Amino acid sequence: MRNAVLRILPLLALPCLGAAEKELVFQVPFDEGAGTLARSTAGSTQGLAVSPAQWVSGKHGSACAFDGTPATALSLALTPEQALGNSDFTLAAWVSAESIRFPELQDKRRRLVSLADDFPRLWVVLDLLEGGVLRMELMQQKTAGGPYLGGSVKTPSALAEKTWRHV
Repeated sequence: MRNAVLRILPLLALPCLGAAEKELVFQVPFDEGAGTLARSTAGSTQGLAVSPAQWVSGKHGSACAFDGTPATALSLALTPEQALGNSDFTLAAWVSAESIRFPELQDKRRRLVSLADDFPRLWVVLDLLEGGVLRMELMQQKTAGGPYLGGSVKTPSALAEKTWRHV
């Protein structure tokens, strides 16, 4: 069965620390072109482990290709100051999908990004759904055993196969 290859380039996380103050805390341009680590160029010394991703040509320079399975989803550990739920944030990336059909998958989605900060009490995921729609989901449980708060948003239109799109 053919896996969808998801190509991702610069990942940005921008928390809004106040109405007038914004600080870029994480940016991964994927400009290494090889290796097992993509380094952040802003506000953090952290990087992303990109193994077993494959380095490929991207929209602007290099990109990493992932098969969309949990083992290859981008996963980021944030510092306590950057923790989700402390402030607003923005997640942006260029993405391209080799395929938007997943007949072999029961849940009909591929995971691109997983920001799990104290999972299962808080998480953000970016999934590519079959047919090319991207969905971002954020869930938080304020107290152990309490209700989950959050929701999800979807792109208004589907990705076209093998076409770069900024989300």
